[in-house]
Amino acid sequence: MRYRIFVKNQTCLSSFRQNRKWIFAFSALYLSALSYLLFFAFFRTGTTTRVNLVPFDSIVSLTVYTFKTGEDWWHWFVNVPGNLLAFMPMAIPLHFYLKGKLHRAWFFLLTVVIPCFAEMLQFVFQTGSCDVDDVILNVAGIWLGIAVLNPFRRQH
Repeated sequence: MRYRIFVKNQTCLSSFRQNRKWIFAFSALYLSALSYLLFFAFFRTGTTTRVNLVPFDSIVSLTVYTFKTGEDWWHWFVNVPGNLLAFMPMAIPLHFYLKGKLHRAWFFLLTVVIPCFAEMLQFVFQTGSCDVDDVILNVAGIWLGIAVLNPFRRQH
């Protein structure tokens, strides 16, 4: 049995062809900035590798600690909303280049694989913690970005 990866009726934004260069430039700039933040930023030097495979552990513990004590707001903001916001723009290249071209299941899988791959690279190169909560927040950020873009989608 063969599974179809590509969908016959391809949909995209009607102005995609007109804005292709701007979308490509934005995507390249965004991916460069994200790579810098994930792997090369000044705060990544000398980072010890920490692994958390318990879902929602660091989100809940950091949120409870921050809201109970009123301390460490910066760390909470960088970790929780920061992980959501960092991957929201990932929806733009995914939406413009792949949405409607890949079967929904493959598109869904890709939105999960990208943050997992980023976390694995952070672990391998020891540039941050390998945290399942980061993956959850990053995937939620991509989906939130797609939800924001979906109303602008039109049929050919």
